Amino acid sequence: MLISYIKECRVPGHEWFSETLPTILQIQEMIESAWDMGFNSIGRIETGGIRGTRKYIGTAEAQALFLSLGIQCEASRIGITKDMQAHDVLFMCIANYFRQACSLDTNDKVFLTNLPPIYFQHQGLKRHSLTIIGFEIRDNSSANLLVLDPMFKPSSAVKRLRGTRAVSADPARILKGYRRGAAYLQKYKVFEILNDWKFRSPSSLPSVIMRTAPNVIITGTPGVGKTVHCEQLAQDTGLRHLSINQVAKDRDCFETYDEELKTWIVDEDKLLDAVEDEMLQGGLLIDWHACDLFPKSWIDLVVVLRCPSTSLLYDRLSSRGYKDAKLQENLDAEIFGVLLEEACEAFDEEVVVELMSEKDDDVEGNCERISSWVASWKINQNLNANRNIPEMHHLSTSAAELRN
Repeated sequence: MLISYIKECRVPGHEWFSETLPTILQIQEMIESAWDMGFNSIGRIETGGIRGTRKYIGTAEAQALFLSLGIQCEASRIGITKDMQAHDVLFMCIANYFRQACSLDTNDKVFLTNLPPIYFQHQGLKRHSLTIIGFEIRDNSSANLLVLDPMFKPSSAVKRLRGTRAVSADPARILKGYRRGAAYLQKYKVFEILNDWKFRSPSSLPSVIMRTAPNVIITGTPGVGKTVHCEQLAQDTGLRHLSINQVAKDRDCFETYDEELKTWIVDEDKLLDAVEDEMLQGGLLIDWHACDLFPKSWIDLVVVLRCPSTSLLYDRLSSRGYKDAKLQENLDAEIFGVLLEEACEAFDEEVVVELMSEKDDDVEGNCERISSWVASWKINQNLNANRNIPEMHHLSTSAAELRN
């Protein structure tokens, strides 16, 4: 539907689309090309690729497609806040969006704007998105989103009104299929929108200095295979393996010693000072069991390795001589997905990927996928440098969350 808007309104970027709307297979090719250019390319790691498949396409993929064509847009995640339910936050955001084009010095009940529509996703939608085209406040102060849903065809009553100036005797009945109010939306805790469109050519964007190689964190509970992955990836990608544990030892970044767990506690401030220059240069595979201490601007990809088999993880940790308390703490952390949760809280979820690491085949497959991502990232950086496009960090959770 957004492509239809871009085509019909002939906004900058419409040149990419032919007279007919692209097919599903053509859209898949465009998204694959966007990933090749490095736009939200973590989606390829999460999906294993979508070309010629029936796999779900979410907000991250839609944004990648538009960004690759020079059509700038922002993806936002809307959820529950301390004081408001998610649907109330959504209503407020959409109302503010449309209000910017409405005059308050009038008694008109209906406003027509030139604002672009809004791409809209929420949990529970099956293989499609909605398009927000308006916002409605009823006489009783309740609010509705006005949406187009591709799952439903226009009713015969709507079709009869096309091309006429007739007024329906029962507008509520006609609008019912287009309204999404609190009763519908309050069932969901997370929403995603794609808006803040900037229809301009890539050459008009400012130039900034970018890293020429990415920083990738390989994290996870001790025993999941972080070092094995980093060593293999260093050979495959040319990135440098940076063991944070070794840095802490070599540069005396320890704070205290935990007698119960028999382990040193890292002084995070001292550690960050020790690695800052290397991080800013880029090209690192960061091997560490935590990632939430690093600034978001330093990191391009966070890989959380998982080992669901507790018996396997137990054997790995036991072979290291872990004492009972330390062993149990790490098993609990893996069972409850503590490090994955910390990664998702510390970084935009579009740069966080969860990979299994139980068998040798897992290591090989994971390294191939990460290496592919690194190669795509480098290609994108080179293209951006040539086009003077700034490095972009976009919020996009749907690639993982809405596929479940």
